[in-house]
Parts: sequence; structure tokens; C-alpha cells
Amino acid sequence: MQMRTLTAAVLGSAGLLLASAAHAATVDTDRPFCADRPGLATPACTLPPGALMVEIGSLDLVSSNDSDLRVEALTVADVRMRLGIGEATELQLDVPAYRSARVHDRASGARQHGSGAGDITVAVRHNFLHPDGSGRAVAAMPWVSLPTGTGPASAGTYAAGLSVPITVEVAGGLSLGLTPEFDYVGDDAGGGHHVAFGTVVGVGASLNDSLGFALELSAMRNDDPATASTQYLAGLSAGWQAAKDIQLDAGINLGLSRSAPDTEFYTGLALRF
Repeated sequence: MQMRTLTAAVLGSAGLLLASAAHAATVDTDRPFCADRPGLATPACTLPPGALMVEIGSLDLVSSNDSDLRVEALTVADVRMRLGIGEATELQLDVPAYRSARVHDRASGARQHGSGAGDITVAVRHNFLHPDGSGRAVAAMPWVSLPTGTGPASAGTYAAGLSVPITVEVAGGLSLGLTPEFDYVGDDAGGGHHVAFGTVVGVGASLNDSLGFALELSAMRNDDPATASTQYLAGLSAGWQAAKDIQLDAGINLGLSRSAPDTEFYTGLALRF
């Protein structure tokens, strides 16, 4: 079953590329560069019809360290493919990446290591107001994740959710962002599902046409029946548009609550076709 799903996802990826090439002549090249990366929030802008964007998380390192456990998780080559399928609608496909985790139990001295490919996620984002992200922009993005991954990198069951990205441009190159989210995800112990919900609030600043920064705060409640928790994070990220269709980025997230990871550092890029 997993192999059939993974094969379908690979074929779907090829389909996105072919569809993009077939509709390349209709792409609105005047729209601003609209990347999901970097940062904690999700932008409300969508790609124009026929436009394809490939976003790659080249490196993502998460570290947690307390008196009992030290945990390090590494993600390499996380890929998101986005295709504009309407004036204000886009289709997204997150392709599994390599993920590994190391756990050191300080009390017993035991060390564990696991790795594998992550789960495929499919999403649709529809913008209700200003699809280019200008002024006040509002969108809805439902998504579903399929258990196609391997090892501890897979959740082992399906998940689904809905986020509502909202962005507001203000004077002086500043923008405000809000991304409330409601998810239905698998229990850590397996055998069931529970809800998770929260929001991201952020401020973005553009220093010029190619360089921008964002400062964000997020709060996420996870009602897992065995390990319910609320995570608070602060994030600082930067994106540099090195060319018209290329953006490089980097960011760091800091945990503000006991249940949140201590640090997360990541780098990546986005390519528009």
C-alpha cells in the first residue's frame, strides 16, 4: 500500500512539472516572488496559473537538551512543489525527505538512532482577497498527510488540517502576518487521533527589493491523550532574492516553553519556473 502511494506521489510530481510546462505561456511574470519559505507563518499569496515553484529545505537541525534527555533531529532535502492552477488557487505537494534523530538518555546512558523518509503531504491554497499578497490578503489552506514514510520519520497514520493565512501590508515596507491553524493528527502512542491548534503572529520588514526579515511568535496546543502540551516558539528568519526567480533563506527558532525544542536552525532556497 505504501509503495503504491509513493509511486502515485512520484507520478503526481511529474504531472506538476508537465502541467507547468504546458501552461508556461500563461504565467503572470509581474506578480511578486511568493515563497512559503522561510519562517513559521504561511503567506496568503498564491502562484498565478501555470507557475511552478520548488522550495527546498537544504538543512534543518532541531536540538533539545534537558536534565533527562538530549535529542537531535536532522532533516535534509525537504521539498515542496507548488503549482498555480487558477487565478487565486494553487496545489502543493510535499515530497518525503531524509530525516534522522538521535536520543541520549542521560540517566541510563542509552543512545538511540533512527532515520527514514517523511510522509507525503498534499495541500490546496485558495486566496479570497489579493492573490498577489498585496494590501490585505486572506487565504485558506486545507491539507492531508499520508503515511507513506519509513521508520520513525513517519507518523504511521493519516493527518489533516486547515490553516488560514492572513497578511496585511503597512507603510515603510512592513507587513503583519497571522496564521491560525487547526489540525487532526495521530496519537504518539498510536491507535487514534486528536486535535492540535494554534496560531503564528509575525512582523515582516523589507530592507530593499531583494532582502527581507521576519520576527514571529507561535503557540501550538497538542491535545495528545498521553502527552498533551503547549509549545511556544520565537522565530527570526531572512530571505534574499539572489535573482528574479531564486531566493535563498535561513532562520532560527527558539523554544519558549519546556515542551518546545530548544533550538531549530534551517537553510533553504526557492526556485520559480
